[in-house]
Amino acid sequence: MKREIFKFESIIKLLVQLSIALIPLLSQSQPTKKITRIVDELNQEKEVYYVLSSDTAVRHGAYKQIKYKKDLLISGYYKMGSKDSLWEEYDWVGTKNGRCKIRCSGNYSLGKKVGIWKFYNKNGELVQEYNYDTKMIASSIETKSEEESIIIVKGDTIKAKLDSPVSFIGSSVMKNHYFSQNFEYPSSAIMKGLTGTVIVTFYVDENGIASGHFIKDKLRNELDQAAMNAVKFIPNDWIPGIFNGESVKVQINMPVNFKINYH
Repeated sequence: MKREIFKFESIIKLLVQLSIALIPLLSQSQPTKKITRIVDELNQEKEVYYVLSSDTAVRHGAYKQIKYKKDLLISGYYKMGSKDSLWEEYDWVGTKNGRCKIRCSGNYSLGKKVGIWKFYNKNGELVQEYNYDTKMIASSIETKSEEESIIIVKGDTIKAKLDSPVSFIGSSVMKNHYFSQNFEYPSSAIMKGLTGTVIVTFYVDENGIASGHFIKDKLRNELDQAAMNAVKFIPNDWIPGIFNGESVKVQINMPVNFKINYH
């Protein structure tokens, strides 16, 4: 009798284990539907992805964002609504320069970036590797500033040389990418021929959060506002500055150049 009970329990455990193992396979084999959506009609950008036939709000399968019918901007994969596996992003650099060059690549798991991500400049050179598991820069070709920075330590504002300056996940490549996505030269300023440089100042705290934005060097209101808006839209992917072995709040001065290109 005891042996039969033991066998029965063993069979139940085996069935449970098999059911758990089959869940991912069943989710992957679910019927999907292909979706094509225009992202930017002016620049002829579209995205192509797949959704569950049973729930079109859930993306599942390969994803691509394409420009001019064939130029790949983003490629990746969704698994039950979350980004998963290898993702790659590209910069469109024009027909004279090879059309598209890779900007970054790395893996997602359950919608979060994991492991080593690689970031490249527009020449295709690797500029930074960042480990999302350890939250540390694995490698970088960017040189460290030797200048002193304005920092806040225990409520006191001082000027000192940092052990490690404030940096950005993805280096200046990603910082400039996010900035350019939200930068707009005001048409009124272009009509007036207004040019120059606006300095936007802000602080990056011990947790890599930017705050306290203000215009240090002003030009005209429309230019000042355009610069402020673009800088504020940069995500909080900042890596805090280090002073005496500890993270500190650091003042950052970011120049925004307004230049009219006449062709």
